[in-house]
Amino acid sequence: MRTDNPEQIPPIEGLRFFEALHRYCLNGQLMGHSVSKVASPEPYNGPPEAGPRGTAVHLCARDWMLAGQPADFKAPDLEFEGTKLQAWVDQFKTNEWLTNLAPRAVEYQMAIPEKSIGGSFDLLARRTNSGRNTGQTVLIDYKSKSPKWERPASSDAHKHKVQLGGYLWMFGRLWPCVEIDKCWIVYLTPHKAPEVVTYAPYDCLTSWETASHFYFNENPQPN
Repeated sequence: MRTDNPEQIPPIEGLRFFEALHRYCLNGQLMGHSVSKVASPEPYNGPPEAGPRGTAVHLCARDWMLAGQPADFKAPDLEFEGTKLQAWVDQFKTNEWLTNLAPRAVEYQMAIPEKSIGGSFDLLARRTNSGRNTGQTVLIDYKSKSPKWERPASSDAHKHKVQLGGYLWMFGRLWPCVEIDKCWIVYLTPHKAPEVVTYAPYDCLTSWETASHFYFNENPQPN
């Protein structure tokens, strides 16, 4: 994160993420649950290319935010369905919606030990050069999609609202004085401009409360 950004949200001290376990650890205490697991309790059965594709896009986003401008990021020389991975990254770097943002937190990791849950969102930013929306704070999650992708399925939209709601709930517990105006899911494909779907924070929180209630009834907190 840029050191000259007065709106930067400081990281949570003592918090680590173990990639191999996909577990968060706060001051030595492993979290038993994650926001993504509450949003999608079933095992992942998506395409194998989604992993490296998403990683490249997120690295680009991180580098851009750290530099304060679109980064000259080169994706790994990989190809999926006849399309170079760089194509997803190039769409991300040139989109007006995404470049008119001032970052406040990037790849922000959180944990609530009382619920034994962790999670991390992609971006919290203030909108700039956006007319009457200038100054709004938005919580953003990126989704990289296949070249053949056209629109989000209704089941995906529900999961994404739950996921955003979980991040809102956690962030509100940690930083209650920071007001978030909108939530975005940004769908990235290689051959067209990113599609930005906007959700109201209240709707996301409502979806999270319902989903997490059922999840924790089925998956009690570990002792």
